Amino acid sequence: MCSSDQAAGKVWSETIQNCHGIYSELDFQEIADHTQGTEVQLTIDEVREILDPSYWIFENLQLRPHWYQDRYLRCTSIRRALRWGRRTGKTHILAAEQIQKCLTTAGLKITVATPVKAQALEIVSRINEFLRENSHVGAELTRSVQQPYYEFEFKNGSRIRLFVASKIGRAH
Repeated sequence: MCSSDQAAGKVWSETIQNCHGIYSELDFQEIADHTQGTEVQLTIDEVREILDPSYWIFENLQLRPHWYQDRYLRCTSIRRALRWGRRTGKTHILAAEQIQKCLTTAGLKITVATPVKAQALEIVSRINEFLRENSHVGAELTRSVQQPYYEFEFKNGSRIRLFVASKIGRAH
């Protein structure tokens, strides 16, 4: 359930401050309208690409998220938890979302800590797959390293770093 729905009628001030619900077409249009006459004028599709990760992922990575992935991606809450079963696309959609966030937010720094090396390698593999299969997205990559940690750097100064968080997990 969306935290904005849960907060309705309750005093959850922190939840309300960190969540705007899920943006609608009307929201995209209003934001685009507010940019007209300013230095940076955006179309409704440009606003949607920035604020709707699901739309960006479909347009740029040719990935059509399932309904539950779409709801997760469109959620505006700062803190989100995935309580999905096995083989539901958690790693796949998180890798796609990390790329989207980096390419639409200049200077963004994303850090991912995993309990075991195999999980970090799976995320790295998915990111590499997206970058390889979509040349216009891959062209934004300026640097990719695997030692001492996994890192992807993009032309706009954003980056993704992946670490193995436990000493035991580094061996596996």
